[in-house]
Amino acid sequence: MDTQLTGAQWKSKSSKKYLEVIGKIKNYNRPSKFMLEVEANLPPTNNVRGKIFELAFCEILKRENITPFYYQVRFAPRPIIDFDILLYQSPNRPWSFSLKTTLRERWKQSYLEAVILKNTYPAAKSYLVTLDESEGQRRQQSIENQEMPELNQCILANTDELDFLVNELQKQQFNPITAVRLFNGSEFF
Repeated sequence: MDTQLTGAQWKSKSSKKYLEVIGKIKNYNRPSKFMLEVEANLPPTNNVRGKIFELAFCEILKRENITPFYYQVRFAPRPIIDFDILLYQSPNRPWSFSLKTTLRERWKQSYLEAVILKNTYPAAKSYLVTLDESEGQRRQQSIENQEMPELNQCILANTDELDFLVNELQKQQFNPITAVRLFNGSEFF
């Protein structure tokens, strides 16, 4: 299984922009501080912001030794669903992460992903990770009010919430998904 991006993957516009953004960050201290610095260096146009945000989240998982993790994973029973990031914990407990720089109506996609995943895996965990403070707080309130119980949490990536999540992930043991036929994806790092 290929665990590195290929030369062709790094030639994409968003990958090049990601390398520029990361190149401006001098030190990695903790996940939320890293995301604050990434956010400060995001380009003003939306066409690559989301991809850079996703790659930055992958960078955090890699630096924090949370492996194996998978990027852009197709859910075979519902091929319209692609999870941004997936970790898998045996038996039958995937952890999905939907990453959105802004929410507006995009949170609905994350919610749909969580509903479909939990219909197949009731013990699954689903997280919406965003940089959108005001809408993120509204979505978290909806989760707490049991209006969206399939989502475990809406996390603001540039706050301590991300640090707490990463700390929780470090306490877990994750497994390869190669034997799980419901997911199609490659290990990212």
